[in-house]
Amino acid sequence: MPILYYVTHPQVQVDANIPVPEWGLSDIGRARAVAMLEQPWVGSIRRIVS
Repeated sequence: MPILYYVTHPQVQVDANIPVPEWGLSDIGRARAVAMLEQPWVGSIRRIVS
């Protein structure tokens, strides 16, 4: 049986003056993204389903 990981979108910096597609990551979101990239299983991802 394959191992499954549930990865969510990191938190963004909400700004009503900027279009949503241009929002960047918040400090927390950036820290979470960096932490995920440091995980040993990231390199073994073969399929992403949304």
